Amino acid sequence: MGTFAKWLVTEMQRQELNQSRLAKKAGLSRATIKLIVDQSTQKPEPDTLGKLAHALDLPVEELMRRAGYLPSRGAIEGNTTMARLIQVASELPDDELEELLYIALGKRDKRRK
Repeated sequence: MGTFAKWLVTEMQRQELNQSRLAKKAGLSRATIKLIVDQSTQKPEPDTLGKLAHALDLPVEELMRRAGYLPSRGAIEGNTTMARLIQVASELPDDELEELLYIALGKRDKRRK
């Protein structure tokens, strides 16, 4: 089980949620939750993470970090540009944060080609 999947299972246990209850709260299918928990999907999509964050009453930033979309907090220390970006992003509504993430990932993927 991957790191995100392990974390999600632990968080579900902490909040006394099973897969069906989490799926309902998040507006996702139980199959989607099962794919994440069984690690059939390596990295959940940002919109899925946003729905999970809302259902778990956690900041979407935390789930993005745990899924590997954002760097760890330790990687930010000493990097003022990254710290400022995280500060600005943390103040955005979830839909705007997801849009920012899509833009950033798209630009990164284009540079790699």
